[in-house]
Amino acid sequence: KTLELIDKLILKNDYNEMERKLRYSLHWLAESTKPDTNKSKFAKISFALETLLGGEPKQDEELKVRGITAMLAERAAFIACRSLEDRLEIDKDIRIYYKMRSSIVHGGEGEATLEDIDKFGELVRRLALALLEKLDELGNKIRDVNELERWVKKQKYS
Repeated sequence: KTLELIDKLILKNDYNEMERKLRYSLHWLAESTKPDTNKSKFAKISFALETLLGGEPKQDEELKVRGITAMLAERAAFIACRSLEDRLEIDKDIRIYYKMRSSIVHGGEGEATLEDIDKFGELVRRLALALLEKLDELGNKIRDVNELERWVKKQKYS
């Protein structure tokens, strides 16, 4: 089923915002597999994550308080997982990788091993496929970042 959804996405002519974000995210994920420094590969994977799940809903004052890392971790946990244990694990992993990303991007001092790159890349690939399946499952209910954020809040409080 996943391959059918990928084909459907690739062959589509008219994309909503979330589908466009998914396509750009896959682009960055592919870029991270090309020859480059470990830091650059890791940064490209973080670009893929941010493109996939990032973006501020219009007039979201809460994001300023809780931060981008928390937003990405929360969205990832609800997109990819059904159980509390899995959600907590995804949340923890996103926070670890995003801290590494900040160290690399902002200070240039951080390091990324090939194992970090592989694990982070696999996580973002898993999230991309989960989002693709979620978009299909929910029909046309998540077309943009605002609808994604509303959906996540509904999951969180239901």
